[in-house]
Amino acid sequence: MKVTDKCLKPLQRLNIPEGSIVELEINTRKWFEEITEKTKDLVRLPGKYFPDYLIDKLYVEYLHVIKRVKSSKKECKDAVALFFACRKLGIPCKIRKISYRSLRKLLEETPPLPLTHYLNFVLKSLEIDGVLREAEVIEALKKLRDCTSLTTLGAVLYILANRKKVCLTQKKISEVLVVTPTGLRKKIKEIKGKI
Repeated sequence: MKVTDKCLKPLQRLNIPEGSIVELEINTRKWFEEITEKTKDLVRLPGKYFPDYLIDKLYVEYLHVIKRVKSSKKECKDAVALFFACRKLGIPCKIRKISYRSLRKLLEETPPLPLTHYLNFVLKSLEIDGVLREAEVIEALKKLRDCTSLTTLGAVLYILANRKKVCLTQKKISEVLVVTPTGLRKKIKEIKGKI
């Protein structure tokens, strides 16, 4: 990183020449814990199912996104950046409605992602990537007309896992996909005969 980067402003006070290359060791786990605590009222993440291997990637994505977010409210700025960084990495998350121009602008610039974008993360987090293949899930999703919500993805995973005699709870699916258990149960009943 160069000293002129916005995230390294304090280093300029140390009289390190501009343009110097500086190596920093950043505790991304601590950063992750702090930012999720600060934004917990605005952004919902998969919680305990959030894998450690993605935290470093999330930090890098967060730094890229935070540059595009303009706001005087640090909490809102962090929440929006965290939401879009997670979304880009295929991590299911929800953001509370913020009447915030920058969020709307970023949402308009970013097209909606297909459910298959989240599939790799979800299969690994639910520990069923050895049992269910992505192709099976995609094929089941194609049979449904409403395949835009994470609740639909959760219902499909639950039905397919049960058919293969894999113990997968609705609670665990709802925590990983950041959906409500009630909505998941309704969707399972709705699509059970269709796939």
